[in-house]
Amino acid sequence: MNRIAILAIVLLITLGSAVAGGRNVTTVRQVSLYADVKARAVGDIVTVMIIEKMSGSNSTKLSTKRKDKFAHSGNEGTGLFDFVPDFGLSASFDKSLEGTGQQSRQGRLTAQMAATVSDILPNGDLVIRGEKEVEVNGETEILSLSGTVRPADISAGNVVFSTNIAGAKIAYKGKGVVSKGTSPSLFSRVLSWIF
Repeated sequence: MNRIAILAIVLLITLGSAVAGGRNVTTVRQVSLYADVKARAVGDIVTVMIIEKMSGSNSTKLSTKRKDKFAHSGNEGTGLFDFVPDFGLSASFDKSLEGTGQQSRQGRLTAQMAATVSDILPNGDLVIRGEKEVEVNGETEILSLSGTVRPADISAGNVVFSTNIAGAKIAYKGKGVVSKGTSPSLFSRVLSWIF
């Protein structure tokens, strides 16, 4: 009998503390002890491992040549046109153009951040959004991410890789003295635009 009384008291204390004072109690979803804790509802948080490496190159070569020649000659005039002297005319035009161009670009971004499920599509895919802002010595670094994730791509540890995010939009921006110092001045930008 003692055990039943103690169990009843513990149960009442647990329930009483959850409702005490008429305060709102947040709902906790029931999760199996054997199930993986994965983001699956709006408001859930998922960890995103951003590992992006991009590179591209492009090269062109152009070569054109054009050569024009013109020649004309005439005899001296006769009869009424005997005042026209013997004449000749020739011209030659050469035009050539050669040009080459090459462009190469590489980029790499590695980061880890948390994103929140903002919507669930009819097919069950999760729309995620996240933003991370870090400030160090007056420099602010902002990392933002959005896209769509299949629940199957979320690992058992509630982690998804950026390469598995469909329609991923990843932006990494900086604000501060260093960022301003590395960007071209207004005068330089105007000159580049003109020339």
